Amino acid sequence: MQKWFLSIASVFVLANLSFAQADAKAVIEKAIKAAGGKDKLAKYPAGITKFAGEMSVMGMNIDLEATLTAKPQKMKTEMTITVAGNKLDMVQLATTDTAKVRVRVMGMTVNQPLDDATTAEMKLSAEMVELSNLLPLLDAKKYELKADKDAEVDGKKCDVVIATLISHKKEVKMYFDKESNLLAQTSYEGLLPGRQDGKKGTRETRYSEYKELDGIKHPMKFVAFADGQQYLSAKVSEHKNLEKIDDKEFTIDD
Repeated sequence: MQKWFLSIASVFVLANLSFAQADAKAVIEKAIKAAGGKDKLAKYPAGITKFAGEMSVMGMNIDLEATLTAKPQKMKTEMTITVAGNKLDMVQLATTDTAKVRVRVMGMTVNQPLDDATTAEMKLSAEMVELSNLLPLLDAKKYELKADKDAEVDGKKCDVVIATLISHKKEVKMYFDKESNLLAQTSYEGLLPGRQDGKKGTRETRYSEYKELDGIKHPMKFVAFADGQQYLSAKVSEHKNLEKIDDKEFTIDD
């Protein structure tokens, strides 16, 4: 079951490279403007999000409430769920050099060792949490951008950009609604939730119901899929844009 909850914190032709890069950059710049503009996004690189929803785990529908605290290269998710009548509290911590999970059931702490593949993916997720801010995508030393063919997400025509984190050669497809220029979906290859064999597949997250907060538009609903199967749907109840978050917030008590 551990891998289901790890997945939350968690929801690319050389001949034409110069043209594709220019196209892709234009899409990102439009998205930045639509989201609130460079100044606003630069002012608030961090944030705290509270959300609630339903997750499908091994054929069971489980309600959850969670708080995500995030800033560049650091993220922590605190969740409360109920399984078979038992309350379970989980905290996931991921930075670029740390991955840790703590689970408490009926007041008892349960050891949650992480395998190498899960640890690596959690660390990478922490490094790429900045993608939601969009601004880092314009750093050509860190990300390579390439335009892909148009696609549709929930009936909406989208521009598609493949953003590659150069240091890890990790590709993420980003789909932007042609009408609003807002992010509609992300897609990448990652560990499949609920699997214990380390199998990877397509992970997609769709974003909708945008709301303006402090001059920045944030999605208030997200739905996550693994190899085309929905496993999580949640709505944001509260989001705070922050200029900074103290590093002491990114710890887990044993």
